[in-house]
Amino acid sequence: MDPQAASTAGGSKRARVLGEESAANPRKSKKTREENVETRRDEEFWFEDGSIALVARDVEFRVYKRVLADHSAVFADMFSLPQPESDSSASAKSCPTVDLDDSPEDLRHILRALFPRRDATFIPLELKEPTYHVLSAYARLGHKYQIDGLLGPALAWLKKHYTADFDSWCAQESYPFDEDSSHAVGVVNIARLTQSHAILPTALVVCCDALCSRSLLFGVEREDGTLEILDDDDLVRCVSAKRELIRASTKAVLAAFAPFDPPGCEHFGACQQEILKLLRPYFVENLEVITREHLFSPWESFVDDGLLGQVSICDECVEHLAERVRSEQMKVWERLPEILDLGEIEGWPSSPDPDDAVRHRTPLKDIGCVCSLLLNLPGVIWTSKGRERFRRVLAPWQSFRLPSPSPRQSSI
Repeated sequence: MDPQAASTAGGSKRARVLGEESAANPRKSKKTREENVETRRDEEFWFEDGSIALVARDVEFRVYKRVLADHSAVFADMFSLPQPESDSSASAKSCPTVDLDDSPEDLRHILRALFPRRDATFIPLELKEPTYHVLSAYARLGHKYQIDGLLGPALAWLKKHYTADFDSWCAQESYPFDEDSSHAVGVVNIARLTQSHAILPTALVVCCDALCSRSLLFGVEREDGTLEILDDDDLVRCVSAKRELIRASTKAVLAAFAPFDPPGCEHFGACQQEILKLLRPYFVENLEVITREHLFSPWESFVDDGLLGQVSICDECVEHLAERVRSEQMKVWERLPEILDLGEIEGWPSSPDPDDAVRHRTPLKDIGCVCSLLLNLPGVIWTSKGRERFRRVLAPWQSFRLPSPSPRQSSI
């Protein structure tokens, strides 16, 4: 019997299972299940005295019905119904056989949790760094078969690492699953499947920021060789949001570096000149927008390491600059559901009152002031070509007039 049918019979309406082969969307999988395929025993989970045989594609697992029923409401419902005879495998005639549409790899991860072997180590998910493949299997199959003991911890781990809390997100040294950030595609799909919407903003940000166009369009490979892809709506969200995220991140940095006069600074003019020197390489050597792998990095990551030791900025200005960068980034963070066209996300920090935001936001003229001061740094002469390139990069914030070239000591 199909366990999904048993779930329906038991009164539980389930969402579509990720990875389920579908003729309507053939690119969901590179492999298809063949009818009457010859099966082979799984080397890890084959108990001679087992009472149920689970067949996943061409791999057969013999385990115990009672253990499955204790952990899974779906299997419990299924085993309560009359079992049809099956001759799926000659070696399994002594016990019922259930055909599953899951991959052997996913099923094996689930069975390792439900049937721990002698050398198993019992460490809660929150105390270790599980692989994506383990978490994915726990979340997807835990949802499908209603194994709450696996689904709950998996979602808790994902919500902790794809967090709605700005400070917790910034405290992470890298994106979750940094060895392969492309797993964010699967995290988005898990969030959709389980309706864990609070995971979506950061998971989609990673998709926008860390994935190449090919991975976004054609998917990333799962453990079993099939492809994990975003649905069309989320793909459109990523493509549409990429530019706005870059623009918002750039604007946040420029607004933070705009001239300011913190209490306690006794060398305002000198400190401001030194601060502006930190941004100069972006316009002298590299005119790409000011963004980094992690969109919400601390202020030091936006400047060249070599320059930090060459400038002299008082402690008050450094502290105030860090606070300004954080404040501007927080505004972007609060807007993530809007930028990603997700609507209202429960648990996501809300933006302040719009009128209050207008009163306190950094005016574009201040960003223009930053650019004007950069153009007048000592030791720089702006050529016509350099000025034009600079104008294109800062087009969204050109509320200032570029000054006429003046003699300097070196040229850009």
